[in-house]
Amino acid sequence: MDFSPTQLHDTAAPAVLMSDSDIDLIGTLSSRLACATLADADPTSPSTVMRRTLADMFCEADPLARARAFDAHWHSNAVIYHGENARAGRAAALEIASRFRERMEGLNCRPSSPVSGSSDLYMLRWIAERAGESVATGCCIGFLVRDRIHSFYMIED
Repeated sequence: MDFSPTQLHDTAAPAVLMSDSDIDLIGTLSSRLACATLADADPTSPSTVMRRTLADMFCEADPLARARAFDAHWHSNAVIYHGENARAGRAAALEIASRFRERMEGLNCRPSSPVSGSSDLYMLRWIAERAGESVATGCCIGFLVRDRIHSFYMIED
């Protein structure tokens, strides 16, 4: 069947209905794609360190991957602040990241804005979604020393 350019333009596209699982999959893929673009970025830039910490440590299900993220971007004696608690060291940061991940189970956790800041103090806002609906929001604030996290605040709104 031949169509003229006018006929093609005037032809209405069929409506596409998507299930909640399709929407979740699209959100997960877009989040992974956003993180994949970081592979080419400077691994020590504040933006990369903050985004990788969120994605690879706090939103990651695999404990070994979380540990690798800590080793790659944090000082070994870094202090992490969460809620009313302040704790130092690798074990404390990984425990807090693990508990955060458990609370976010089944949600698409991703940055909701670019990293902002200067003079070694940076902030990254994040959102956790289910089927495109916001379930939780917050921000991470990191104080970086020599391109690694020295102090980190995980704030949930």
